[in-house]
Amino acid sequence: MDRLQECMNALRRPASEAERVHLGEKWIDQYLQAAGDREVSLNRLLDALIKEAEQRPSEDIWITMQGYVQLLLWKLESEEPLPPPEE
Repeated sequence: MDRLQECMNALRRPASEAERVHLGEKWIDQYLQAAGDREVSLNRLLDALIKEAEQRPSEDIWITMQGYVQLLLWKLESEEPLPPPEE
């Protein structure tokens, strides 16, 4: 089983909403530690979360986790160096 599937399976585990959010962020962080290209891995995870939200619209956890992944993508983009000024 690949790491993305392991992460998604962990996110599906039953728990209270607050606990799922806290643990979900930890599982996502663990998934990213083992990832090669963080941006590619985050985008793959975001796609999987969107599909899960479509299949389980009554579970808010998927929207919450999408927000977390989008925040990580934004932080990753903000760390990229700015291009040199044009002369």
